[in-house]
Amino acid sequence: MKKILIVLLAVLALTFTSCSSAKEITRINPDSTTDLSEGWNDTDFKIASQALVDSCMEGGWLTKFYVNNQGKTPLLIVGNIKNLTSDHIETSILSKKIEVALLNSGEVETSADFNFRDDVRAEQLDQQYHSSMETAVELGNETGADFILQGSIKLNLDRNDNKSIRTYYIDVELIDLESAKKVWVGYYEIKKQVKRNKFSW
Repeated sequence: MKKILIVLLAVLALTFTSCSSAKEITRINPDSTTDLSEGWNDTDFKIASQALVDSCMEGGWLTKFYVNNQGKTPLLIVGNIKNLTSDHIETSILSKKIEVALLNSGEVETSADFNFRDDVRAEQLDQQYHSSMETAVELGNETGADFILQGSIKLNLDRNDNKSIRTYYIDVELIDLESAKKVWVGYYEIKKQVKRNKFSW
């Protein structure tokens, strides 16, 4: 009898383990809004990048540059956006979304950013030894950028009892590399209200 009971308990334990570890994966529309937590998520990347790009392209700096440079297309470096919050935010995603939108606008050009520039220069150097003279690129012939875009994300947390407000502040600046003057400053806020049940079972 004792052996039968032990076997039954073992079967029940295995059944419970297999049930508790089962997963269900459902593909969803990437454009849908999905909030699994109160933290920064993919929707925040989308709305922040779009708002900042729209503001940047509407700024007067672009027209002024065209006029002062005989219609030349400005060359931008999309630099780092620093995460100054306590959240884990992969800010390179925001930088890339901004770069894609700027480049696809057709109004500006972008240069290789800091993360890939060493790879580009390594390939340029490699061509000097392994490519024909006719096809190898010339060293020291890169096009200098006119502007660099960089910024930061900050977080303010206000909490009272079972309710909290999380406000993300996204600041982005476009800086003239020759004069170090700021030609455009973008600012966007994302505010989230979080309510927690006082009693949960």
